[in-house]
Amino acid sequence: MSSSEVTRELQASRLIYPFYRTLIERFDLEMFPCKDLEEESPDCDEVLTRVRLWFGEADKHIDVAHIRQLAQSDTFDEPTLRVLIWRHVAKEGKTESDRYKVDFLLGHYLAMNMPPELIKEEVGISKVASALAPVVGDSAYMSCLEDLEKCLRDLGECHHIQDLLERRILERGKTLKADAGEQYFHQAALIAFTRFNVFLRDRFRCQYCGDAFPSSDLTFDHVVPRSHGGRTAWTNVVAACSPCNVVKDNRREMRPIKWPREPTHQELLAAKRAFPPNYLHETWRDFLYWDVELER
Repeated sequence: MSSSEVTRELQASRLIYPFYRTLIERFDLEMFPCKDLEEESPDCDEVLTRVRLWFGEADKHIDVAHIRQLAQSDTFDEPTLRVLIWRHVAKEGKTESDRYKVDFLLGHYLAMNMPPELIKEEVGISKVASALAPVVGDSAYMSCLEDLEKCLRDLGECHHIQDLLERRILERGKTLKADAGEQYFHQAALIAFTRFNVFLRDRFRCQYCGDAFPSSDLTFDHVVPRSHGGRTAWTNVVAACSPCNVVKDNRREMRPIKWPREPTHQELLAAKRAFPPNYLHETWRDFLYWDVELER
């Protein structure tokens, strides 16, 4: 790494360090301050290595819930927010926590930079791509997704094979796949970890007795109870009816019919299509507050 690259990365680190320190102090996290950033150490490889190690350790202690709470009371300045996004997006071997942080930070950046006149309009992917361009770069892939979004909307309105033929769904899908090139094989975009998506993944069926229930009669259950160290994560949470949830309580030996995992967008779309048109919207109308990201 050249000396100029070392200097740029350390400058970026100094920009976001006050944000990290505020998080650590406000939530009483078990982290010592970064001596190199406190004392304005010289720009060199040795200092950069220590700073990277400090941020890596800090990221293990800081959760997306901490960032969200701080954002509600403190104002992000755009340069700091940009560096935070770049830092998390560029990380190799992202953890589940990193993915949730990227999701929240991008949403926060979008809210800060979306033109006021678009707030009351339907916001498409191209408009989102334009607002996020300073932090995600080229929006060519977003344009591809917008075409895919249109294709999926048309697919949802098809009820017969003739409808598929008239709307050229298969041909459009093949064209989109070809145009995407290698990007077609990239990892799926982040999926919000919400009660609605958990229930949708599980097809609104209790994962212990297997019966289907309306959303009002379902809750989410930790397969490995939190009292035993279980996390609130895709891989440890399932839909459960109230009777099964009561019976399971804190028992670890009671196993779900299907072990939970994070779904793909395709799997959620397939699950959604298994229900009659507008069924999910009507079922969920009185429970919109459940479509909020779950605290882990």
